[in-house]
Amino acid sequence: MDSQRQEKLMEENASLKKQLADQSTELEHRTRQIEIEAALENVRLRAGAMRSSSELGGASAVLFQQLNELGINAIRTAVGIFDDHVDVGNPKIKGDATYDDKTQTYNLAGGGYNIWFNRDEFQYVYNKIKGDFTVTAHFEFVGDKGNGHRKIGWMMRETADEDAVHSSAVVHGDGLIEYIKFIFNHGKLKRW
Repeated sequence: MDSQRQEKLMEENASLKKQLADQSTELEHRTRQIEIEAALENVRLRAGAMRSSSELGGASAVLFQQLNELGINAIRTAVGIFDDHVDVGNPKIKGDATYDDKTQTYNLAGGGYNIWFNRDEFQYVYNKIKGDFTVTAHFEFVGDKGNGHRKIGWMMRETADEDAVHSSAVVHGDGLIEYIKFIFNHGKLKRW
């Protein structure tokens, strides 16, 4: 075989390899697009089947499952519908929060100084929200143990700092229901 013919065959071979690689890449992209569209449809179906906002946790779980199946690492510290949870202050008993999707139940554990005076210590499960909002929940303590001043309820905080301005509606361990509004920070009156 002469060198010209051999060179032409090598060029054709390289061209065919490039076409095959381009077609393989295009096929991979199309396959990935179909996988993403199927995952989105699964999320749409679950969200569309919701009959109340209490089912949002289940729809969120489907979303994260689909992301996981797509190989997308959705780093998540979220607890159910909440963005995150953190210990406010430096409590001796470190807190934790979990969500059970089947029962749509949140469980919080922790302890600390109090939500009072000039500093707070507690486990905080939260979303960052701006504007008007409505919240509802059924709260109850698990077990009879604990301080009568332990609290559970809704809270709005300026920050997660232990001395942040905040307002809360809570149930105490002894049954007292209370609305608390602290507008002092470092001993100074702040606008709330």
